[in-house]
Formats: sequence, C-alpha cells, structure tokens
Amino acid sequence: RYLPTAFSYIMTNYEDYANALILEQKLGNYWEAKSSSYNKYYDTGLALLALSGSSAEPVTKSKDWLFFSQGANGCWASSVRETAIILWALEGRAGKTKPSDPSDQSTDVTHCSEANFFCIPSSECSGSEDVGNNYFCSSLSDTCCTSQNLKTCSEYSGQICASDKVCVGNSKQATDTNTCCTGSCEDRPQENECEANSYTCMETCSELQEPASAYSCNQGQFCCKTKTTSTDEGSLWWIWVLIILILITLGAIGYVYREQLKLYWFQLKTKFKKDDGRGPGPRDSGIPPRPGFPPTRRRPPQRRPMPARQAASSRAAQPQKRSYDRRDKSMSDTFKKLQDMSR
Repeated sequence: RYLPTAFSYIMTNYEDYANALILEQKLGNYWEAKSSSYNKYYDTGLALLALSGSSAEPVTKSKDWLFFSQGANGCWASSVRETAIILWALEGRAGKTKPSDPSDQSTDVTHCSEANFFCIPSSECSGSEDVGNNYFCSSLSDTCCTSQNLKTCSEYSGQICASDKVCVGNSKQATDTNTCCTGSCEDRPQENECEANSYTCMETCSELQEPASAYSCNQGQFCCKTKTTSTDEGSLWWIWVLIILILITLGAIGYVYREQLKLYWFQLKTKFKKDDGRGPGPRDSGIPPRPGFPPTRRRPPQRRPMPARQAASSRAAQPQKRSYDRRDKSMSDTFKKLQDMSR
C-alpha cells in the first residue's frame, strides 16, 4: 500500500531495489502501489524521492508527466499532501528557508549544492567528509559530502548501453559515463506516431493539454499536445458572466437615478436652451383649450373714446409747438441757398 520498494531502496541503496522500482512504473509515466493508501501522485513523488540521483529515462519521463499533470491552480489533485511531496521530489526543497533574523537558527537551512558539495549515499561518504548535519539533501538516503567519490561503471556492476539499446532499470553517473546502466540493455522500442510528432503519450491529458486524436500511442494511452489557443467557447464563459453583471449594475444605477436621468434627457432634447423670461405670445395664453371647443383668440385691447371736456383739457395741457411763418422771405432765401449748395 505504501510502495515498499521505494523505502527498501532508500534504506539500503541496493541497485536491485532501484531496478525493481523502475520496472514498477505504469505506462512509462507514474507509479501507483497496489491498493495504494493515497493515489498515483503521492506514490510518484515518493518514487522520485528514492530515485533522486538516477539519470534513467523513466525518471525523466515521470517528471515531465508531473509537470503536464499540474492543475491550473498550481496543485496536484487539489491536495496539499500530494502537492507538497511532488514539489519536494521535483525541486529538492525541504520546505524551510533562511530566516530574516541571522540569530534565528531554527529554520536556517543551506542546500548541499549551494555550498558546492555533493549529495551521495551515506555508505559512499567517509566520516571526515560527511557534513550532512549542516547541509540539506533532498533524498532520504543521501548525505552531503565534500567530494563526489564516483566509481567506474564496472565497479557499480553496471554496463554502458550501445546507441541502439536502452537501459531497462536504473542509470547513474560514473567516472567513465553519465549513464551507467545497472539494469539490462535491451532493444529500444519502436517509436509510436504520437512521439514521432513530438507529442506525449499519457493515460489522461492534463488541463493544459488537449488530445491529438490523429496520432496513436500504446494500448491504454492517449496522445496529448499542449493547448495552442484558449479562445474556445468553454474558456469564454466568464466574459459573458462579466457582461451580464455589468448590465445588471447599470440597470440598478439607472433605476436609482431615474429622475436625474429624465431631467438630463429633457435638457438634451432642448439642446440645453435657457428660458429668456418672455411671457407667452399673443396666441399662447397659457390656458389649454377646453375639450370640444376651438381655442379662443384674444383681441387687442381697444381704447375708449375720451369725453369732450377731458380731451380739451388734455390738449391744453400739452405744450404748444412754436409756429413759424413759412412765408418769411429771409427764411425762404436761406433754404434756397442751402438747396443750391447741396447740388
């Protein structure tokens, strides 16, 4: 239930357990123990922790599978436990960082590689070179050593596979090669259509992938490719939701300020003209016509004739204009001269 081969290799560093663990990989992508207590993500992270120093091709493919299987929220299976062990396996982090206060030594962790040292099995590091108590290694079976202490591939009881062969089992670094196969070298399986077109064969495509049904994989797998566009109808649903929310908000604002909007609309129709203060015209009395009757027209007010005595007194009160004798000879000569000058 807990992938016992991984713990066996962690405790002993025997290559037989490493080879057996790699052979337990399913579909060339992940690990999942029989009647697993958790799931394939947790078991895959555990297997990668045990094989942290391996350069085998199945280990590389499994890491790629985890990256493609990561959810859109950055987690795996939306679980803190699965996400934590996978990040530990992929990034080699202990979950501790250097404290901001130099005097605080509770979380002061320095990675072995940051100190230019090497994480190797404890059995391969002498006591004088072992500084593992002060530095961190991601693998549970490794310790931080000041030297790498590599051996030849034959000393590891391994072999170097030919170019047309593939290592079935664990591979590790040696002094004479970076891929010392401690398992067996076998013929490379024929590449399927999916991998020939630079796609990936997986059990299920992740959220960041889409099926490439035109290409085939091995039995039980699907050809997956990275999504090139995200403009499909399913990814645009949030835009429609946003538009509906905006329309609802505008409708609510319009209802609350409806009186101000009516006034603004009236001013817009009248082109913001102001009243000049003039009263109604002669034909506009300001009184609506009665129903069934034509509109009435007001006649201009007529003056009543004044009594004779009042008229005489009015004429007497007016100042009398000075009369001139148009027959005055001097005046006639003057007007004649003026008329001749103007010609």
